[in-house]
Amino acid sequence: MNRQSIAYVGRGRVHFTAPLRSNGAVDSSAAPGAGTNWPSALLNPASLEMPPGRYVGNASGLVITQQLVLPRVAAYPRPGQARGGPIVQSIAATVTLYGLGAANMADYLSGVWSESVGRTVTNRIFAGGARLVSDSMLFTAEPIDLSQPVQVIPSWASWIEGEHWTADAFGVRLMKGFSAPLGAYVDISYRSASGVDVVEGLIRPSRTLGIVYHGVNAVSSRHVRADIYRAQLNPVQAADLLSDGISVVNLNFNIEPVLAPLQVRPRWYRIMSANYA
Repeated sequence: MNRQSIAYVGRGRVHFTAPLRSNGAVDSSAAPGAGTNWPSALLNPASLEMPPGRYVGNASGLVITQQLVLPRVAAYPRPGQARGGPIVQSIAATVTLYGLGAANMADYLSGVWSESVGRTVTNRIFAGGARLVSDSMLFTAEPIDLSQPVQVIPSWASWIEGEHWTADAFGVRLMKGFSAPLGAYVDISYRSASGVDVVEGLIRPSRTLGIVYHGVNAVSSRHVRADIYRAQLNPVQAADLLSDGISVVNLNFNIEPVLAPLQVRPRWYRIMSANYA
């Protein structure tokens, strides 16, 4: 065991895993794709095992905040439990992440991530009485595959591509303004782009997951790993998704305990460090 006091300076990687259940078993239903053959009960109560995890990006910090209360009266412990231990009111964690992939954004925004598939689409945009100036946009329901033909047919006139309009990734940009009569509409036919990420924000309740952070101490070259067995992700209050610089998102979690069978005290998290050549 290395008992030297060495400062930690380094960078690490964060993975989100399926959470452990309150009994220490893996809750594979909370993270589809993490594997479904995990047993419903913990086979070895002396060891908690983290399942495979999805890489969510580089991290510049992992902060664990503990609110503890020391009892002022003598406690009556369970067998094998030390007398007078602290009472845990809550344990929270904050992870600072760089990375705005679609799956990460869905986690940040408590949303659902889906991916579009290319198909033929016709959108009818009702423009009766509309007065639009040049460079206005007619937005389509799905992103446009710009490598395929696009047709724009107004009900009251004939438009020419390159003169009246041009296709853009998310609609049709007007090169000339128009004033449409009452009851008018514009039909836009196109091939939707495939592989487009769509995130609907705030339509999924807070999810529970496991967190594994591992990095290298630049001072001692020791490898460090932190396991958080069961954490509830809180929706972010602010996320600068359209920043001019590198976007940073602070994720806040409430850490929940895991009480394995035959154990007398709950488990919350663990820290490991090791030397490697």
